[in-house]
Amino acid sequence: MKRGTIEKLEVLAVGPVDFAVGDGRCTGIQGTSGSGKALFLRAGADMTEHSGRVFSDGTESLQMSTTAWRVRVGMLPARNDTSGLAVY
Repeated sequence: MKRGTIEKLEVLAVGPVDFAVGDGRCTGIQGTSGSGKALFLRAGADMTEHSGRVFSDGTESLQMSTTAWRVRVGMLPARNDTSGLAVY
């Protein structure tokens, strides 16, 4: 079962990105400084405007309020300086 799916996600100069994480899997995102990692993660958490589709457990982000989506999909800074970010 796919836990999270992203289809044709684009935000500013990032994308389009297709991405899926299976149930029980953990996936990392890496890249050089300024490559768009934080933008990609913010778009997946619906914290910035983007095109494309984002799903969690088969439910698309557009099927619920932004507040309800952010309860389901969030973004957590890995360090206090927010240079490293993680989505859970």
